Amino acid sequence: EEDVIDIVPEPIAAHESLPAIFQEVLGASLETSNHNDWTNSTDNGTVSYHMGSPLRYTISTSISGDAVIDRLMHHYAEHVAVMLQPIQHPQNPYRQLYVPAALEAASSLTSPAQLRLQVPKATVKSVIFHSLLASSAFHLWNCLPSQVRYHQIGARHRQQALLLLQSAISIEMPTAEYKTLMVAMLSLVTIDFMSGCEADFAVHLQGTKQLTKRRRKWRMISRATQQLNEISDFLCLLARTMTFSSSPRPWSIGLAEDGDEPAASQHPSSCCYGYMYGITPQIAAELQETCRLAEYLIWYERSHEPIPDSLLEACEALGDRLCSWTLERDGAHEAICQDEDGLEIFRHHANAWHLATIIYYHRRIQKCRSEDQDEIVARIAEHMHAVEDIKDRSTSSCATQRMAPIMWPAFVASCDATARRPWALWWQRARCYHIANYERQWEVVQTMWQKKDEMDQTSLGEFDWIEAFRGMGITLFPI
Repeated sequence: EEDVIDIVPEPIAAHESLPAIFQEVLGASLETSNHNDWTNSTDNGTVSYHMGSPLRYTISTSISGDAVIDRLMHHYAEHVAVMLQPIQHPQNPYRQLYVPAALEAASSLTSPAQLRLQVPKATVKSVIFHSLLASSAFHLWNCLPSQVRYHQIGARHRQQALLLLQSAISIEMPTAEYKTLMVAMLSLVTIDFMSGCEADFAVHLQGTKQLTKRRRKWRMISRATQQLNEISDFLCLLARTMTFSSSPRPWSIGLAEDGDEPAASQHPSSCCYGYMYGITPQIAAELQETCRLAEYLIWYERSHEPIPDSLLEACEALGDRLCSWTLERDGAHEAICQDEDGLEIFRHHANAWHLATIIYYHRRIQKCRSEDQDEIVARIAEHMHAVEDIKDRSTSSCATQRMAPIMWPAFVASCDATARRPWALWWQRARCYHIANYERQWEVVQTMWQKKDEMDQTSLGEFDWIEAFRGMGITLFPI
């Protein structure tokens, strides 16, 4: 267990009002430098980083001259950055993109020249710096709940990140800053994930969505930009699965969704979905299609108009594809070039995603439970427990660097579970990661179970967790 640093945090307001910082001006593009070898020298020490290999730091004395900041950055780089990715992979964006930008900002904070210039690029990298410190502090607070000062530190750095981003986007910025701004906004999403405060993640993701639209037609882009675009797309998809909104317009055959093509479909062979989220691009596309068709169905339900035959056919065809899918035919596992443990973790995650998408399809499109739903829910539990079993017995890096699972399949299955014991054990098992978002999801699952029990006792009809969730009027990010 890490030593606790005794610090006296600066006072913060009990109720911080956060600015509405993401306007259309977010379309201004940013891009960070893409060096293979990066060295940051400060007056207090040197930090060396080499791309293409697991990130290791050589710190002669201090990153920033502040013991608390040093500890938070170390905790993020060595623990949080590993935990955020469910499958170990050399292209870890939290280590390869987020950390170098934050460390570069740390050195500029003590540079009088940078402070005088207040250039947008330096400001945006400072957003990343404070975001990573906030995420690290909130995770330490979850690990050590009695150390309230970590929560205070996290809240202070979160507020500073938001204010800096507001300052950055109010300045006319060059289009060369695309990647830096994308990392900054995505790092703010991570804060919500770690803190359990989910009031703002949708705003941050809307900002990334606006930004990617400006370059959606670009084809010749770096792998880092491709990866960030795919991360943004997938996180937006996860948020969409829990909004249950209506389409703004009626169904039309061949109507493109907002005129945009998902980033994953542009470079399917190198898509990061497998190692970042344990899902194949094909299942992600089917999940997105489920949301799209369900939103059209809501439009017709609210307008009291007949559903077009072509929309009904699209719904049926989607169900056929989901029922016939297999990981072997998908072939996405071939792109996960990892050790046997890593490949096995991916297989369990991918199969859990597929089965959970079937459950979600039945609830959103067919408005019913699937014929063999109890069996499907049980199989998802087996896959999710198997992932943790592999980590427990592994002698590879999975044993020492525990990657946290992606929870969407577990959440969807838990909400529809009749046999609850395997899921109660699962959620207790997930507490070892000390992630506030997991605790939040578990609270919602228990509320769903309580509502189902109440409905069963009163015989008011069949329980539908989606309708129950909509009635709760809450936001949730089940990642």
